[in-house]
Amino acid sequence: MTNFILWGPTFSKVWLLPLPIVLAERVRSVWPLGWRARALASTWIADEIYQLLWEGYMLHALWASWRKKEIAW
Repeated sequence: MTNFILWGPTFSKVWLLPLPIVLAERVRSVWPLGWRARALASTWIADEIYQLLWEGYMLHALWASWRKKEIAW
């Protein structure tokens, strides 16, 4: 904890090891869809957008549960 307070967050390069494997799997899974899908899958853009939408949905659900508001589909 003192290390974090004095020098800020540290980055461990060991977390970069699975990244090429994950990216290769994503590109392989969309291979039949063409080069545009492969280019998009090789970035994290689609995943980040999806994650932001999911977090917004969860925050909305949390807010609604705090207010005891019924949510219908």
